[in-house]
Amino acid sequence: MRKQQVEELEILSSLVPFITASKNYIDDTKFKVGNFKLLLSQFRLILAFIYNQNANTIPDASIDAYDPQNDAGLPPVASRQQAARELGAIDVCIDLIKLSGKYLIKNEVKENEFQLWIRKLVRVLFLIIESFIDENETNQNFVANWMDTLLEFIDCNVNAER
Repeated sequence: MRKQQVEELEILSSLVPFITASKNYIDDTKFKVGNFKLLLSQFRLILAFIYNQNANTIPDASIDAYDPQNDAGLPPVASRQQAARELGAIDVCIDLIKLSGKYLIKNEVKENEFQLWIRKLVRVLFLIIESFIDENETNQNFVANWMDTLLEFIDCNVNAER
């Protein structure tokens, strides 16, 4: 394994415990915008890892769709998708979706600031899940274990339809 590959795996392996620990902050009584901004920046690193891109090229949380394969011909890297599954990144992203889901409301107009940030968070989490399963049958089968949970988010404007 090349030194660069080891360093890249170290990045992902350090992100998983960080994101796991962040579950404590998905709570309206502990809400701080800075925590959500930091978490979203870490999600951008995961997307960059999967697509082997510089993190600066990954859009921010305001996007509804991110598909570098269709946009620029950059497919996800299968070995990185496998690493994400093996290191628990898929599990923690789905856990965060489930946890965040209880704070989502259907009427976006009535959202408070916390719920607005939850929606941004879940929107990016669904983009990450999509990157994990894109052209990867093993990961598709793995994520299928949580299909009932993921389908609950259809029509919630969080990219679940993709």
